[in-house]
Amino acid sequence: MKKSNQKKVNKLKRISVVPHIIMLLIFVTLIGVMAAAFIEVFLIYVVGDRIDAEVASTQKFANFIESQLPDDGEDFTITLYDWETEDYGILDNETDEFIVTPNREINLDNYVTFGFGEQKAYFDSINGAPTSDMFEDSEIDLSDVFFGALENINFGDFTNPGALNRDMITFHAWLVQPLKDGRYTLYDSSDIILRVKDVFYMVAVITIMGLMVAIPLILYIITLIVSMVNQKKSARLLYYDPITGGRNWLYFENHGEGMVKKTKRNGKKYAMVSLRMERYQSFCACYGAASGEDVIERINAVIKVSLNKRKELFARYSEAEFSLLLLMDSVEKVNSRVSKLKADLIKVLAPHKVDFVAGICEARYGEKIDAIYSNASLARKNIQPNNAEKIAWFDETLREEQLWERYVEENMERALKEGELHVYLQPKYNAESEKLGGAEALIRWISKEKGFIGPGKFIPIFEKNGFITHIDDFMISSVAKLQAQWVKEGRNVVPISVNVSRAHFTQEGLAEHICKLVDDAGAPKELIELELTESAFFEDKDVLINTVDKLKNMGFKVSMDDFGAGYSSLNSLKDLKLDVLKIDADFFRGREENEQRGSLIVSETIQLAKSLGMTTVAEGIESADQVEFLAKNGCDLIQGYYFAKPMPVDEYIERMTKG
Repeated sequence: MKKSNQKKVNKLKRISVVPHIIMLLIFVTLIGVMAAAFIEVFLIYVVGDRIDAEVASTQKFANFIESQLPDDGEDFTITLYDWETEDYGILDNETDEFIVTPNREINLDNYVTFGFGEQKAYFDSINGAPTSDMFEDSEIDLSDVFFGALENINFGDFTNPGALNRDMITFHAWLVQPLKDGRYTLYDSSDIILRVKDVFYMVAVITIMGLMVAIPLILYIITLIVSMVNQKKSARLLYYDPITGGRNWLYFENHGEGMVKKTKRNGKKYAMVSLRMERYQSFCACYGAASGEDVIERINAVIKVSLNKRKELFARYSEAEFSLLLLMDSVEKVNSRVSKLKADLIKVLAPHKVDFVAGICEARYGEKIDAIYSNASLARKNIQPNNAEKIAWFDETLREEQLWERYVEENMERALKEGELHVYLQPKYNAESEKLGGAEALIRWISKEKGFIGPGKFIPIFEKNGFITHIDDFMISSVAKLQAQWVKEGRNVVPISVNVSRAHFTQEGLAEHICKLVDDAGAPKELIELELTESAFFEDKDVLINTVDKLKNMGFKVSMDDFGAGYSSLNSLKDLKLDVLKIDADFFRGREENEQRGSLIVSETIQLAKSLGMTTVAEGIESADQVEFLAKNGCDLIQGYYFAKPMPVDEYIERMTKG
């Protein structure tokens, strides 16, 4: 994953609503607790204040009664004057307003009690038994009594100026007072009255506090909702594929990582599939970009239907290339699913004739998604032409090749700069006289770390990544410097051929570029032979012909390497005015029954070259019989292990000296 994309994903992950929701719940809970505590404190303060007043009144009455009671704890009768009836009454154990009893408790089971010093107040148990104690020695929760009495609440008319002083709630209570050191007990029936203004102030304060809390709370909730909406929008944009309308590679990479990590815990296995439509660019060139996008959408729809939405994953990687993460029961089942998917896609895209290739790699725990997909892609890219199913699995051989390719690419520039790339020369000998008649310059890599590296292990990589053009320049310049030095030393110098890559040979201005390299070295141009392969003819034909003509006019010799290896050799001879024809070594190899046909072709090729005024070189010659045959048929030069292998410059100088 690119660093920029990784930063975006990390930022999106950090935007989580869970902490905000937890904070909101904590905040609301805290406000609720504070409100409940405030109400409790209010009740304690207001009701306690009213009880204080009633207790003080009862205390005065108790002092009077106590002065009238006998000391022996016997029953008694006290005569009191009733101010309301203006008559005398008898205080005994049956009065309703107050009772004095010697060491006997009256039945107050239907009341709840509130402790107050030595006295107790028994309230009507309207709301049932209390649930918690509010004070030491308390057996009542005043909120139960308060809210239980709300059904009898009387706010009155607030337009009336005296409304705030109106009685709002009345609690009936018995106030208990011990007398004569506990030998008697006084039970005084009292009404605890709360007025409208008592509750009004509490409600006003709670309302103000509620508003002060509600406004920032509402703003916080709005901000939270906006944050959640923006997060969803960001995720949608970040993971959106503009062509399919579905998920993109970034989503696949991010979520696939988590699915692969879970395999260690859930025991599941996944297979990574790199599925690509072949010749998609050609399809777009024929039918247009809009049709190409329509094809991608249809591919996306077919894949979507074929997958387990909850347990599998897919996304478009690029153009008509899709990445799939499939559950893997076995290799056979994965192959079967991919084959069926390919068949479904071909059917859906009919009547267009299309085909698909698929590379597969097992997704192992601990590996990065991009690395797994690279392996699947590598398997897809290395599908051989004889693979009818066009499905291939990644194996360690491909991994080793990939690692080697990466090593070469990481070290090729350093190797060129530090002199690890060397010029080797393979002599060419006259077929009749067996005298030195030329040489071919070949490159060898002698690494300080890896030792000798054969050209087959790095030249194809150079051709693939384009570094081969730098090698061409290095070889031409090195050979030109050697030739200039040997001419200056008066040695018996013969032409040396240098390979010029197909990619290089079709570039505009190549002839001028090569000429400058040779002129800078001071070498005669006739001593430098430039080789091109027959495959170069399949690139830009006109540019190639123009470059060859310019090189010949400048004094260089131009040869065709591996003649006969392609399918249009004769056609290329018709258009290209070449100086040297190198006959491919494959003509001299193969089964015995084909030797006669091969010999006939070689013989006719030599005669054809002579008719065109071209010098012939047979390469890959390894036996005396081959040398004899070539000399007999008029081949000019022979190159191969029969005479000499490619060798370092010092050894070649010795050969050159001997002639």
